[in-house]
Amino acid sequence: MRITSRSNQRIKEIRKLQSAKERRSSGQCLITGPHLVVEALQTKTPIQQLILAPELMAQLPQPVQELLAEAAKGISTLYTTPAVFETLGSRRDMFFGTAAVIEQQWTPLEQLQVHRGDIWVACDSLQYPANAGTILRTMDGAGAAGIMFTGDSTDPYDPAAIRASQGALFSKQHSRIDSKSLGTWIRRHDVHVVGTSPSAAGSYREAAYPRPCLLYMGNEQRGLGPEEMALCHELVRIPMAGRCDSLNVAVAAGLMLYEAFHHNA
Repeated sequence: MRITSRSNQRIKEIRKLQSAKERRSSGQCLITGPHLVVEALQTKTPIQQLILAPELMAQLPQPVQELLAEAAKGISTLYTTPAVFETLGSRRDMFFGTAAVIEQQWTPLEQLQVHRGDIWVACDSLQYPANAGTILRTMDGAGAAGIMFTGDSTDPYDPAAIRASQGALFSKQHSRIDSKSLGTWIRRHDVHVVGTSPSAAGSYREAAYPRPCLLYMGNEQRGLGPEEMALCHELVRIPMAGRCDSLNVAVAAGLMLYEAFHHNA
């Protein structure tokens, strides 16, 4: 079936997934662009529906076109005109006529798989989707196992977060929990927790990062609160030489991740 109307009911339903409320209620999200769709296919992320605009897909490399054509044989697929397809997201993602509706893959806390050599990340009340996505992408580079969101954290299935993650969200365990439950998980798995604080005495370079370890990052403005700091076995700071008193949380997480990776490489 080829959809030619922007007011098509199914197209309107897909557009609603730009809303956080709709993503929460449906348990789905929309991904756009060939890189993310191919990554979802390769990581076996459950895809509810492909949305393809053949005229725009003609710009894609032949192997990618063939992969998508093969995938469309086994997945519900909507074919649209370029004009209809371009209503689904921001223009930067619309050039190649490739999108998909996927199922969100949250892992319940009790089902998170923890291994002796793991690095984990927890973020408390993370505010900006792009920070969540950038942390996920860096986690993938450093070989981290998964991420937990505590407090009133942003939605990692926000389009900006998924775009910044470059699809890393699809292959990393992720859970949304409260601080009390996180404390239970830490004790059950004997996880060493390293938190960040500008008032900490020791530098992040001085921590030992015994595995499994959890790097606990705070809110962009406030950092970690007292309840979250109480879960940490040690607090570290990232030295600042300029006038700014802190780094962007995704940059700080990147430094911590690669320091933990280096200590056990």
